[in-house]
Amino acid sequence: MEDFPNYHPMIVHFPIVLLLLAAVMQLAGFFVKNKGFHYTILALAVLGYASAYFAAAWRHPQIEREAVSAAVLAIFDEHQLYARWSVYLGGAGAVLKGIELYFRQRFFLAALTALALLGAAAAVAISGHHGAELVHKYGVGPKGEFLKKKPVGAAQAVVYDNPNAVENDTTPKSIKAMTVGKIGAVTVTIQYSSPKVRGRAIWGDLVPFEKVWVTGANNATSIEFDRAVEVAGTVIPAGKYAFFTIPGKETWTLILNKNWEQHLADKYDPKDDVVRTEVKPEPAPHTERLQYFVDSPMGDAAEGGVSMAWETLKIRMAVKVKF
Repeated sequence: MEDFPNYHPMIVHFPIVLLLLAAVMQLAGFFVKNKGFHYTILALAVLGYASAYFAAAWRHPQIEREAVSAAVLAIFDEHQLYARWSVYLGGAGAVLKGIELYFRQRFFLAALTALALLGAAAAVAISGHHGAELVHKYGVGPKGEFLKKKPVGAAQAVVYDNPNAVENDTTPKSIKAMTVGKIGAVTVTIQYSSPKVRGRAIWGDLVPFEKVWVTGANNATSIEFDRAVEVAGTVIPAGKYAFFTIPGKETWTLILNKNWEQHLADKYDPKDDVVRTEVKPEPAPHTERLQYFVDSPMGDAAEGGVSMAWETLKIRMAVKVKF
């Protein structure tokens, strides 16, 4: 039960099943005159409404809105909207079913009941889908914390905002990390895996020169902009992109690519590149775990950036806000 400090993720399955079953039985009820069958629909509708209310209004977690990206907020708000509608429509369906039974199954009332229950079932299913997106895609925990922090080595997958500030970091493996920041009005969300130096030779050895690199580990590093930006003179529409690099001894090629959902650079295709830009790497203090940063513009400048630091090297992709 420790994985469910808030019971909402478990409770939400009950209204989905109950309201969907009530809706299906209500449709079948147009051809079934058995009174017990219709009272069963009423019972399912009442239980579905009650469990939807319990999940949405009483045991529903919240998130720290200022700590998450605009994309997360949009999904969370949609999740909340459909959760409320599942309660409204579930309650309406239960009331209408009671009225329908009182007036002995008049067709108009039966049709309204069916519409309400179908709407409730659809709303609670969509709400559940958005909830799963928040947990599994963005790491928003069931208790409502944005980033759950546990010592590395815990069985549960954890996403860290600062991979170099992890307590008891004894694992040699890469760990999941996420950086969220603002460049003007644009929210930038970076999701990546953070490998360790561990005393190894990195540049030109572990990371070879002149080859496309995932600029992290495991799955492709992704960068998401919630509004259009400009990189190297190219307008980048709002959306999610893979961030690849081609390290060199003197200069690096930085790449934004449409195919962000891939393992390493196994399926990298230059035809999917949105933009390429050349930069010179900079020396930096030792950074044991690879880490990304979102650099806010200085003063009234419109240009910020996305930076990556590892070992004693740092690269930066300049990002302009499109007004």
